[in-house]
Amino acid sequence: MDSSIQLRKKIHDFIDQADDKMLQIFNAIISNENSDEKGLTKGHREILDKRLQEHLSSPESGKPWADVVNELKKEYGL
Repeated sequence: MDSSIQLRKKIHDFIDQADDKMLQIFNAIISNENSDEKGLTKGHREILDKRLQEHLSSPESGKPWADVVNELKKEYGL
């Protein structure tokens, strides 16, 4: 396993050679890591919180993922 110093050098060297698209990806990762909400907007957080509360109050009301996929395949003719 690379030591911390070796890993930093390896990443630094890679970034020095990275194109704009790769730099934008790194920036998104760094921005997300520094975000308290992990990149979620207040609206997204509210939707997730509401869905979690609905699930906790009635966990049996959900359906298996495989059923969801099959319904979507039927609906869209896949």
